[in-house]
Amino acid sequence: MKGYGYSMGHNFSIDRFSDKICNEPIFILAGAIICLFIYFLPTIMAKRDRWGIFVFNLLSGWSGFGWVVCMGVCLWGRAQQTLKEGENK
Repeated sequence: MKGYGYSMGHNFSIDRFSDKICNEPIFILAGAIICLFIYFLPTIMAKRDRWGIFVFNLLSGWSGFGWVVCMGVCLWGRAQQTLKEGENK
């Protein structure tokens, strides 16, 4: 009975549910695409120095701290460019 729980008089298995849903190739692919999109979000949002942010994000974004630094640099660059565009008008 390992892997089974008791809920309102019925036996159920989370293992059986996850085997049906989580192992479908389409869900695995969709999850991978969503994770990559979030991981490279600072690179996608960058308006200047995109290659530098990409390389830094690729090498240190996995740490979480590196990703936050990349996002900060990206947002700082966007704010600076917006201010410059506002002054030129």
